[in-house]
Formats: sequence, C-alpha cells, structure tokens
Amino acid sequence: MIYNILKIAYRNILKRKLFSAINVIGLAVAMGVSLLLLLTVFHQFSFDNFHKNGDRIYQVYNVTNHSSGIAKGATQASPLKEALESEMPELEHVMRWSSGPASIKYEGDIIESSIRFTDANFFEMFSFQLLEGTPNQVLANLNTVVLSEKTAAKVFGEENPIGKTITLNIAGKAYRMEVSGLVEDEPNNSSLHYNMITRFENHPDYQDNKDNFDNQFLGMFVQLPPTLSQQEAEEKLKGVVHKYRNDEIEQLQKDGAQPDVEGEVYSLKLLPLNDLHFDTEITGNGISIALPMGLLIIAFFILVIVCINFINLTIGTALTRAREVGVRKVLGATKRQLISQFFGEVSLLIFVALFLGLILAQFGLADYNQLFRQKISLYNPTLIFAIGSILVFVGLIGGSYPALVLSRFQPASVLKGSTSVQKPGKLRNILVLLQFTLSVFLIICTMIVWNQIDYLRSKPLGYSKEDVISIPIGNELDSYQVLQRMRNELAANPNVKSITGSYGNLGMGKDGSRTTSIMGFSQGDRLLRTHWAVVDYDYFETLNIPLVEGRSFSPEFPTDSSESIIINETFARQLGEDSPIGTVLDLGPDRKVIGVVKDYHFLPLDKAMEPLSLVLAKPIDDFRLGYIFVSVSNRTAMSNLEETWKKLYPETIFQATFLDENNQRQYQVEESIAKLFTTSGLLAIILSCMGLFGVVVLVTSQRTKEIGIRKVLGASVPSIVGLISKEFILLVAIAIVIAAPMGWWLMKQWLQSYAYSIDFPWWSIPLAGIMAILIAVVTLGIQSVRAALTNPIDALRDE
Repeated sequence: MIYNILKIAYRNILKRKLFSAINVIGLAVAMGVSLLLLLTVFHQFSFDNFHKNGDRIYQVYNVTNHSSGIAKGATQASPLKEALESEMPELEHVMRWSSGPASIKYEGDIIESSIRFTDANFFEMFSFQLLEGTPNQVLANLNTVVLSEKTAAKVFGEENPIGKTITLNIAGKAYRMEVSGLVEDEPNNSSLHYNMITRFENHPDYQDNKDNFDNQFLGMFVQLPPTLSQQEAEEKLKGVVHKYRNDEIEQLQKDGAQPDVEGEVYSLKLLPLNDLHFDTEITGNGISIALPMGLLIIAFFILVIVCINFINLTIGTALTRAREVGVRKVLGATKRQLISQFFGEVSLLIFVALFLGLILAQFGLADYNQLFRQKISLYNPTLIFAIGSILVFVGLIGGSYPALVLSRFQPASVLKGSTSVQKPGKLRNILVLLQFTLSVFLIICTMIVWNQIDYLRSKPLGYSKEDVISIPIGNELDSYQVLQRMRNELAANPNVKSITGSYGNLGMGKDGSRTTSIMGFSQGDRLLRTHWAVVDYDYFETLNIPLVEGRSFSPEFPTDSSESIIINETFARQLGEDSPIGTVLDLGPDRKVIGVVKDYHFLPLDKAMEPLSLVLAKPIDDFRLGYIFVSVSNRTAMSNLEETWKKLYPETIFQATFLDENNQRQYQVEESIAKLFTTSGLLAIILSCMGLFGVVVLVTSQRTKEIGIRKVLGASVPSIVGLISKEFILLVAIAIVIAAPMGWWLMKQWLQSYAYSIDFPWWSIPLAGIMAILIAVVTLGIQSVRAALTNPIDALRDE
C-alpha cells in the first residue's frame, strides 16, 4: 500500500512539474535557512547548561540607588569572599574571578595571551573537563597554573606540559609557574573563557586590596546548597551588606539616595548562571535575548510563507484532482485512504525538499558561522530536534489542510463538474495577504537596522577617528619605553603629527580588548562615580579633543602625574560647581582639577555619556600603558609605522588599526542582525513572489475561457492584465497598511535600547511599500501578459 501511495505521488508530482518545482525549491530554501536559524537559537539557549550544579550557581552583583538613578554592577571587592564564607557558612562555594593580559616565556619563545585569576575551588564548582590534574588539587598551590589545550599546544607543541615551569609576565612582573593541570578548551556555549588559570592571590592588585572593600575589581560566584533558594540567599545577603558596607549606605543616604521597595539603598543580588549569557545590563558582556528570539521569529515567518505557497498551490489545483477524488470514492476509497494518498504526496515533496535543504545548509554553513562568529555544525545532537520541529510544522500546516480539503469532495458533485472549492479565493487571498505582510515587515526592519548602523559608524564621536592609529603594545614590553622609542623614531616622519599613549583603547581593536575602569569616592557628603583613564602627554592634542576650560597635562608641571586630574563635561556637571577648575577631589591621594574636556564617546553609542576622569601616566604606577595612539596626515602612514615597529620589536605582532575601524568593530552584532534581516527580507520576497506566480498561473488557467471571450468582445491586453492583477495589487497594498504599524512599533522599541539613535525614518514605510508593489507587479505581469496575448480561438477550442 505504501509503495502504491508513493508511486502515485511520484506520478502526480511529475505531472505538475511547474507547481511541484515551486513547492520543492521554496521548501528546500526555507528549510535550509530555518534549520540554520533554529540551530543558532538552540545554541544560544544552551549556554552554560553543561555545568553539573549550574542551577545552583549565581554571580553576585550589586544594586546602588544613587540620588541620580539606579546603577547595577557585577564587580566586587576581594574581601567580600571571606565575609560571605563567614556570615553564610552554608554556601557550598564562593569563588573570585578576574582576568588580565599575560605573556608566556618558555625556552626563549614569548607568546602573548591572557590569564584568569580564581580560587582553588574553581574546578570543583564548574564542570570544565580536566585532562590532567584533579579538581580539588590542581590549584592547591599558589605558584601553579592550569593551561587550556590550545595554549598548551602553542607553548609546548606535542610535549606533555605537566610539571614544566614557565615564566609569566603579568602587569610587568615575572612569575615562575609550574604547569599543574591541563583543561579542555571551554565549550562554544560557555560564558566563561580562559587560556590560563591561576590562583587569585597572584592578581597584581590582590595584596594592596585584600582587605579593601572600596576597590571593586573582580567578579564573584557562589554555589548555593540545595536547601537554600535564591530569594532566601538574597535576604541573608542584606545582613552582610549592612555589616560590611554600612559606611557606603550612610553616604548614599546623605547624598539623597531613595530606597527601593525593600527599603535598601545598596544591596547584593544573585544572577543565575543560566541567565549570564543574556545579561546586557549587569555585566555588559552578554547578548540581548532579543537576538535568538528574533531568529526564531524569522524562521517561523519563512516557514509560514512557504507553507502558504504550498497550501495555495495545492488548493488551487483542486479542480484538476476533483474527478480523481470522485472516481476513487465511487470505487470504494475511504476518507482515511484519500488522506493517506494526498499526505503521501505531501510527505514525498517535504522529504525531497528536506534533503535539498540539508545540502543548501551545509554549503552555506561556513558563511553563516562567520556572520554570527559561532561554531555550530550540522553534526549536532540538536539537528534531529530542529529537523523534527520543521517537519512537524510544515507537515501539519502545509500538508494536513490540503489533504483534508481534497478528501472532503463529494463524488456525486465532482462527477457532475461541481466542487465546493471552485472559488477558493477567500482563503487564497488571506494567505497571500499574510505572505506580503510578513515580507513588507521584514523590509521595513531591514532599512531601519541599516540606517541605525550607518548612524553608529558615522556619528561624530568627539575625537579624530579617521586619521589616528591605535597600536596595542602587548604585555611583554615596557610600555613607557616603547612609547618613548616610537616617539624618537617617528619624530622626523612627515606623515606623523603627534604620538601619545593610554591604558585603554578607544573602540575595539584587533586584540579584541575593550576595557574601562570605574572608581567610586566620597566628595564631601556625596558619593560620586567616574570612569578612570590613564593617559600620556599630548593625549587630547593627538585625538583632537578640545579643552572647554583649563589646561592639558604638560611636562612644565612636574606634579601633574601625582596631583592633577582632567575631567569631562558630564563629570563637571555632576560636581555642580560653576567652575570646577581648582576643585580638589578626595581620591586618596587628593587630585586637583586642572582642565575640563569636551564630552567624547569613550563608550559604545548604546550607552549614555558618563563621567570620565583622566590622570597622567607614570612608570611607577600599577597602570601600564596598553596602547599607542599616532595621529597621521594620511592613511598610507600605516606602512611606515609597521616598518618602524618591526625594526624595533620584530618578535611582537603589529596589530595596529585606525580608530574608525575600532568603532565599526564595536557593532558587529548589529551588523550581523542587519545582514540577517536583509537576507530574510530578500528570501521572504522571493518565496512570496514564487507563490504569487504559481497562484496567477492557476488563476489564468482556470479563467482561460473568460479571457478568450473578453478578447473576442474587444478587450485590450492592458485591460486583461489589469483584470488579473488588480486583486493581488490590492492585497499587497493592504499588506503594507498592516505591516507599517508593526514595523514602526518594533523598530521604535529596538532604537530605544540605544542611548544615541536615529529618528524613525518615515520614508522607510512608503519605500518598502513601493518596493513590494513593484516586485508584485513584475511577478504578476509576466504571467498576466502571457495569458492576455493567448489566441482566443485556441482558448475557446481548449474549453
């Protein structure tokens, strides 16, 4: 029976080559694209779920109710660990987590890398797989380090690294470390990343701050016992806060802070580990959950559009199958047998399309992974679930309904030439309307996203970005010596205008680093917070950042490095004084404000302008310079800088970039979303047009006699084309009216997530509408003109 069903299905598919091709091609493309999108969605929602006790692990974060607003932060002070262990002994684990640059020296080779500082219980708390070493012993000693697989391969090649001694350069200091463990590279779905892991006591800031609650520079995780809930733990944390942070609470109250609903102005909260990947507010390192949800919606839209094509074309061909159904019923076929027959045809089409879709997905996988900077594979356990989801959706929506409709034909009626679906226009029109509504919606979204990205790239940032080059110094070199040598070497270069240095970069360079430090301090009876930047002489001159008031750092004032500070306009307004010049800030040691610079965007444009303080770098500081900025007269100077760098430091990689490139690199996620919307919108339009073309072919074939009679009676070609097309053009126009408010509302919400964004461009809606109508007119015109040009004698003879 199954063989006969498949054989008849195969014959029917070949009999209707055009409609079968439209269905198979549309389904294959839609399934291939949806498969990739669903794999990404599953991947995003799988983050951090591989940890054995992940449901009981939380990151500690603080909520501060300043008088100016609520601030949330994930950084904590080092002694909080001992405080939590003392006040909440029921906690199974408390662990600190921080990072920094480090270089590895082994047998004369130097490798730039990064290192994580944590506590001895790290591998007991998290389920990262140790290849060498045991979880409770691998970090038992202070002078030990655990290497990831990829780091061990870079340093030792195929040698066994265990027991070997390497020299690590951390913040300019050399540490001899024994390799005590080897850990698998972190999974692709991990929020915690590492190259090397060592004890937290080796952190360069540990000794000076091990008892200091005011310096918050690390992340902290806790593991709750099964008997303690998150709400109960947060309630107990209130006691810890009031015991160890009471001074800050009193300062906040003096500053006019408003308590929250629980009566607290400063509190510690817990962020579940499984929510860490989607956190954009507290840690700032996660992605918005809107991204995977958007991918899921787009996959749904694409499958809906292709299912609409399938339903329209299948129901549209019902007349040609009506007599077949009638004869089968007269010969004794049951409704169940007819449904099986038609569902067999649907299933054959779907499985052929699925096979082609898998091939398309495999071919496009590399570019797709590059777009989202991920490493998903079709050889993935979730592939089966993704395929199953698609098959169920397409089978039920696209296949079941047509099969049920066709099986309902009454034999007496259809053999007389009459069926209940002779005019399936109402359902068809609703489905075509839905198709183009989704297509226009995606077009509107695409235009808004690209306009916002163009705005982010081109908005003036308050500093020169097109003619300033950023050079990462690396961790192994003496940063102050490097800066001075580069100044000396490039002094006579006519393409170089000025040189300076900074602890942090502007934007994101090739090294992938983006750092900012925040300092809180008491000023009189107020608690103030400011971002902290360490810079060298000529910083403002090199970046062309204008001074609003006061002066810049100068070698003529030797005390600038220890006693002076320059602030931005936002911080000056926060101080609330008519002129902040000369104000002494109680930073311990005190620093006098000598200048105010115009606000410039040192943070990405999704964040509002914040207070910024800049101090002059000095070699004895813990803060080393991380980057050299070079102002050049033209972009060809990059080659001159590379030659100079390689002459001075041939063993250190030259990773220079222009600041405008750094700025663009900050918005890679937005660019990925824009490309996705563009591809999805284009695909939606193509699939909709394929379906529309098929429907028009059916309509013209069913109205062949009418068209012939009209031509005999003198109807012109344009009038016949208009007769066939006007109904569908009206549907597209209605789709525009429906899609416009949907697109406006969603994109308005998205734009509000940026501190700086475009105004909603009103012209995007009519432009999207014009594009949709033109595409529909071209699609309709091809078949409508062909039908209108048909010889009426042939048409009437055929009838």
